[in-house]
Amino acid sequence: MIRTLYTLLLTLAAPILLWGLYRTKPGKPAFGSRWKEHFGCTPPLLATGQPIWIHAASVGEAIAIVPVIKALKQAYPEQAIVVTTTTSTGAEQVAKLGELVEHRYMPIDFGWCVRGFIKSIKPKLFLIVEKELWLNTLTCIHHQKIPTVIVNARLSERSAKRYQSFSFFTHQLLNKIDKILCLHNDDAQRFIDIGAQQHQIAV
Repeated sequence: MIRTLYTLLLTLAAPILLWGLYRTKPGKPAFGSRWKEHFGCTPPLLATGQPIWIHAASVGEAIAIVPVIKALKQAYPEQAIVVTTTTSTGAEQVAKLGELVEHRYMPIDFGWCVRGFIKSIKPKLFLIVEKELWLNTLTCIHHQKIPTVIVNARLSERSAKRYQSFSFFTHQLLNKIDKILCLHNDDAQRFIDIGAQQHQIAV
């Protein structure tokens, strides 16, 4: 019932969200024909094997995750990594990593879009940078038994209060996440306050 209501609200909001995403701005790279990736039409990766999927919504998250990517590639040189961003400016930032990763655009949070992405990419692990939580995405990944981890997890007091106000919805998000890796004890406590379990949290 919650997912149905959420998807209905997302459908109503989608035209406004997409207009904001695709409108042209000075210095903003164009999506070109790759806009289809937002709708689950995702080209297969060039690399072989199941990749680690990292989602970094935009420029800030893409910069923040670079040390993690480099550490992963140093430890596991043959491991394929795909980084998704929502924005074209985020894609531009990921491109600076060269052959360390492949980039794809994040599918919009409709089940059929996410399932198309998963079918093409076949990830073994899903890493979310900071706090980009989408109900249909998390549900589809959970159904596929793909472990989900939030890295560099942050939660401000203001955001925590908002999540607490919608605890029925927040529970649906948190119970589909395996680990929440926080930078600070304050962030960890706020995640617990909004309903995360102690065993999910690490600082």
